[in-house]
Order: sequence, then C-alpha cells, then structure tokens
Amino acid sequence: MGKFYGKVTDRKGQPLEGVEILFIDLGQEVLASAYSSPEGDFYIQWDHPAQGMLSATAGKGEQPLGAWFMNLSSHRSSQVNLTLGNVEFLKFQRIRREATGEEVLRFQLVQLEKVLGGAPELSPPLTKENLRILRGGAAVEGFTMERVLRKLPFMGSQVEEITLRFPLGNRGEDSLLELVYSTPSAFGMLKSF
Repeated sequence: MGKFYGKVTDRKGQPLEGVEILFIDLGQEVLASAYSSPEGDFYIQWDHPAQGMLSATAGKGEQPLGAWFMNLSSHRSSQVNLTLGNVEFLKFQRIRREATGEEVLRFQLVQLEKVLGGAPELSPPLTKENLRILRGGAAVEGFTMERVLRKLPFMGSQVEEITLRFPLGNRGEDSLLELVYSTPSAFGMLKSF
C-alpha cells in the first residue's frame, strides 16, 4: 500500500489551502484524490499496485495554478512537496539512453496567462538562465537545448517543444529530477523519478 504525503506551497514558500491533488495512473484515470489543509499538508493512500503521477491544481479566480510530480509508484510511500506556479510542463518525456550515455527530456512549456488571453504563442520566453535542471538536488550544468515551434490544430495557437540533453548520472544519484522555470513574473516546476 502506498502513501503520498507532503506540502503544497506557492513560489514564495507560503502554504496553499484547498489545492486538489490527484493520483492519476498511466492511462489518465484518477485513482485517488485529496485537498490540502490550511497548512498546505496533504495525504493520499492507494491500496493497489499502480504507476502514475500526482497533479496539483489550485483555482484562484482567473489564475488557476498547477504542478506535476511524475513517475510515482504506489508500491512505496513517498513524501512529495509541490510548488505551484503559472507555467506548466506538458507532454513531458524522460528518456535514459544508456548506449549514448545521455538523458533526454522533452516537453512543451505553456504559460497560463497566454492561454487565458488567447495569445498566438502559448510558451513563455525561454533561455538557459530561466530554466534549471536539478538531479538529486544538484544543478545539472552544460545541458543542450533544442526548440521547435509546434502548431496546435485545435486552438490555432503555437507552443514550443523543448528537448534538453545532458550526461547520464549514476542510477542512485539521479532518481529525483526537477525542472524549474523561473522569471520575475512566471514560475513552473515539474518533478520526476
């Protein structure tokens, strides 16, 4: 039986109450849910074997916030602390290429205000200075970044698809990977095992 527990905060570290946390399996089915307490704490228990992710969403009027924690297993208990922001990492993929000794991350970055405003380009401005990769809590230096603009047929908008490449770490040291996008007006975080 697995338990997921932790704290939900905003980018300034303030606890968020009433955040909906969902445990979603790989088939996109919601298996369990919870809401954060006034102190930002949450607890989810799932009694069956499953692989999936946690999604956290807080509605703040016209400014809902979101965060993801990928690749969780209900076979073990995990402490999961979530920081919500206004930028989300969509279609995230984490690929370990043992033969070439590299790790590849692929995702689309979307900013909430651009989606709500109907902007033609939904991705926030991106540079290596406002994107950090942490592996086991330590910064990954020297990553390469490829960017391709993709048209979204259902919205008529465009989004940047980002591919990051960097050397593989040791299996034990790189179990937790964090992507952090941060500017003075925008923040997003994704965590993956």
